[in-house]
Amino acid sequence: FSPQSVPPHYVDASKLRLLFREPAFRSNLQDLVAADVFLRQQAPRYRDLQLRVIAITGDADALVSPLRNAVRFVREAPHATLSVLP
Repeated sequence: FSPQSVPPHYVDASKLRLLFREPAFRSNLQDLVAADVFLRQQAPRYRDLQLRVIAITGDADALVSPLRNAVRFVREAPHATLSVLP
């Protein structure tokens, strides 16, 4: 929500606590690791893209590195543009 504050009762309304149950937390962590591996495997194919694409990232993303992913993608894909959200 940055720079805004978290809405009142967000945690209860979103059921956010369910995310931190051990099975769910473990599954989410495995998904993050698998996504990183998948993105690294796909990187050599970026230059083959023939369509226009836009990579949208946040400048403070703590989970998906803008530098490692979006910036690299835009540098390699011939018709890509980058939009960085604050």
